[in-house]
Amino acid sequence: SSPIVRTPPYTLHDLSPNTLADKYYNHSAITGWIINYNGTMEMSPGSGYIVRAPQNFDIASPSVYNSFLEGVPNNGTITVPLLAAEKSHLLGNPYPSAIYADQFIFDNAANLYGTLYFWTHNSAPSSSVPGDAQFNYNSDDYAIYNLTGSTNVGGMTGEGAGTPGNQNAPLGYIAAGQAFFVKAKTTGNAVFTNSMRIPGNNSQFFKTTESNKEAIEKHRVWLNMTNTQGLFKQLLVGYIEGATNTWDNNYDGVTINGNIYVDFYSINEGRKLTVQGRAIPFEESDVVPLGYRAGIEGEFSIAIDHSDGDLANHAIYLEDKWNNTTHNLQTGKYTFTTSIGTFLD
Repeated sequence: SSPIVRTPPYTLHDLSPNTLADKYYNHSAITGWIINYNGTMEMSPGSGYIVRAPQNFDIASPSVYNSFLEGVPNNGTITVPLLAAEKSHLLGNPYPSAIYADQFIFDNAANLYGTLYFWTHNSAPSSSVPGDAQFNYNSDDYAIYNLTGSTNVGGMTGEGAGTPGNQNAPLGYIAAGQAFFVKAKTTGNAVFTNSMRIPGNNSQFFKTTESNKEAIEKHRVWLNMTNTQGLFKQLLVGYIEGATNTWDNNYDGVTINGNIYVDFYSINEGRKLTVQGRAIPFEESDVVPLGYRAGIEGEFSIAIDHSDGDLANHAIYLEDKWNNTTHNLQTGKYTFTTSIGTFLD
């Protein structure tokens, strides 16, 4: 997402002149990804795009691409039309400063659901056909953020490949240049304002402190489902001020379900949630149903990644209904064997 405007207009080609002609994309909420041949499209403030690295980059050796943007910094109120209700839109921070994600969520609550999806290049691209030059990227590489908190992503494009997740989960600040997906409630507008902007917290995507956030009561636990070959999926359940035990637009986030090998989620009102906010005060008797989908059979583990508030040292029991076993995750991970399939209990 471009933080500047200029005359002549700044285009996707200007961002990366040596990218292959058909590897510039914009996104339509109605039709999905659209190739913009030769990158002729002007970068519109508040909209997001994807551009592949220059053609001379090595697919096996990660490296940084520096792009120079010169123009008039965007400032003031910026609106982006929402094309379709109940569809995902690719937006982006339009300013040369970071913005506070919570303020964006609050200010757009009438027209947007409150979960933001950030793609991060956490898995190596893979070819679906041996010897094919067309490479695919992992659609499960989305870190998720809402008012309950955030989850990070795992890296795997094929069985036995990849490593467990990128630990730079978004913590509430959207850096300059960062695009993200969000689902529309209406066909109104998404709005960015100067009141969302904050100093600092802009050095790199997702990496930030929470020092500027208003303190609210929260008790959260992050659970990972993994195997020894590198499959990884994380979910978050949080008891947090403002949330209820029913669906909350700003506190619950549904799973992307993009990895063909694994998905892991909590379940509430029939929705599969990567992030679930629940009401406070925390009830000792509270039960949160979990489910998972395994695309391969074998041994998996479920473990606490980290926790905070009253859950930092609280017993958290996992009930395996298949094996009629209950295990306190605070004492260590729970390992089990699964067949291929979806298990909702």
